[in-house]
Amino acid sequence: MISELMIWFSLLIWVAKDYFEMRNYFALSSILSVFLLLIILLFPLLKNLVYGIIFKWQNKITEDVFIEADEIVGMVKKAGHLNMEIEDSHGDIYNISYTKVYSKTISKPSRNHNLFKTTLTFSFTDYTSKNEILSTLKRELMNTPWTAVSQPPIIENSRIADGELVIEVAVFVIDQAYVEDVKTSVDQFFKKKSE
Repeated sequence: MISELMIWFSLLIWVAKDYFEMRNYFALSSILSVFLLLIILLFPLLKNLVYGIIFKWQNKITEDVFIEADEIVGMVKKAGHLNMEIEDSHGDIYNISYTKVYSKTISKPSRNHNLFKTTLTFSFTDYTSKNEILSTLKRELMNTPWTAVSQPPIIENSRIADGELVIEVAVFVIDQAYVEDVKTSVDQFFKKKSE
């Protein structure tokens, strides 16, 4: 996208130079007026583009990273050219322009190497919407206070056994003592949801 802008800018300078050499000042002033009008109209887009380049260059915003910037809290699902998509703890996805986060302090949880990885197994009798179950399960695991937000849960295996959907998920916890709390909390959520 930047190379395309540079090509258009070079073409504009080349055309303006030709009109200047031909002493066609009316055409030159018309080009300048159109150029200024375009810059004024496209300034917000250019600003978002530049801020996005700065964020990516500094590695502040990358995909699948949990960030917190004042009221903006969630997992970056997509870091585009002009904006980013953030998924909050409820699974809602928001498009946020880079200008909204530029002047804010962005914090990312550290990658703690003292976390414990454990595998939890969940069973579901109604598995007609498997993708929805998987995304809800991951979200609910992240919502428990005992799992680490810096390491999202990983679906290791999903299979149909004895008429049930069995899902094995790797979860990162601060202490092994919290494993049962995580399992109980998520099981209770799905039990309430099915009632």
